[in-house]
Amino acid sequence: LDGAEMSAHHKDGTPLTVRVFIAPVNNRAGETVGVMGMAEDITASKRLEADLRQLIENSPSAIISMTQDSVIASWNPAAEKLFGWTAAEMVGTPYLASLIPPDERDRHAEQRQRTLSGGEVVQNQPRRRAKKDGSLVDVSVSIAPRMQTDGTVNGAVVIMSDMTERLQAERALAQKN
Repeated sequence: LDGAEMSAHHKDGTPLTVRVFIAPVNNRAGETVGVMGMAEDITASKRLEADLRQLIENSPSAIISMTQDSVIASWNPAAEKLFGWTAAEMVGTPYLASLIPPDERDRHAEQRQRTLSGGEVVQNQPRRRAKKDGSLVDVSVSIAPRMQTDGTVNGAVVIMSDMTERLQAERALAQKN
């Protein structure tokens, strides 16, 4: 049991989640004479993971994560609603192939390179993205590098919000003036 997660209870009865490590204890002849165990309380980190998962799942914005090679690693329900593809259809596919219209691919490739190699963050850039039905949608795009614990970039997180209604309102206001 190297790193197995288990449910347990604190001595006061409070439930907790622990990660258990068990290793054999051997004598000089190499014979197992016992076991040594350790349990690490990971309740707080599991709670944070669940909170983050809920935030992503319930976000009104499309949240997509991609690997260093720009392969889609996650696709939330808002992305499904905005673009029309399910997570099952998109996870594992190249980000560029489906979402980026041909006239924006060069600009996207340059930005992706700056984010993945230099950690550059993009905030609220107006862009057009392709939907499953072939139509284009105006979105606000923010991109942030996805970092490993050692600080190296291992992908990116893309957050997109539909700007269609806002742009229509701006155009209507401009026509009135």
